[in-house]
Amino acid sequence: MLTNKINMKNENLQLGVGGLVLVVWRLTVFSMMVTVAMCYVYNPLRKAAKRGEVNFLYFLFIDAERFFGIATTFVTFILGFFNATVFSRWWQLRVLCGTVNGRSVDTACMISAYVVNGRDALQKRKELLRYLALGHALHAMSASDSGLDLEQLVKLGLIDKTKNKSEYEALNIANSPNFNVAYAWFLQKFAQCIEEGNISNKVGNTIMQSAQTNISS
Repeated sequence: MLTNKINMKNENLQLGVGGLVLVVWRLTVFSMMVTVAMCYVYNPLRKAAKRGEVNFLYFLFIDAERFFGIATTFVTFILGFFNATVFSRWWQLRVLCGTVNGRSVDTACMISAYVVNGRDALQKRKELLRYLALGHALHAMSASDSGLDLEQLVKLGLIDKTKNKSEYEALNIANSPNFNVAYAWFLQKFAQCIEEGNISNKVGNTIMQSAQTNISS
């Protein structure tokens, strides 16, 4: 759900207020006006050239036409590589976000199913799921234009500024990617669960590998 909210903020992909049409309409109108003005300037020069009357402005238009012919070919060639690179990066990001989402769901299911024994199992399970959701949310934010929004995380209940003030401050000043910090807290808490017998080592290794995939992505 958080990923969908973040994607909806990218107004440049919408055709409503603040969308793509309203972003480029000024440039479109300006280009149209310049083109019409140039036509009014060039048309008399073209007619005069047919009568054998040429001047500096006429040759300026001819040279500009040849230049733009060459430049258009070059720009088209460059844009072909640029579009391919941009699409490749976008597709890779899409795949990684899907991987993180799927692994997060799998890990949450395993935690809910296996962290049931030992002392304070319910509380530890809630903390593990909160850290996992926090890491996922931070990962989604890192891939969006909006960036880190700690107040949004507070509203979602993933951070409590009163009980977990140190976590709030740590995420705010972290130099490394913030989601790595959240996953580190998750792994630390999970190792504690293994030591205190809330989960077996065999199942714990599987869950840790799943969380490691999210960190690597």
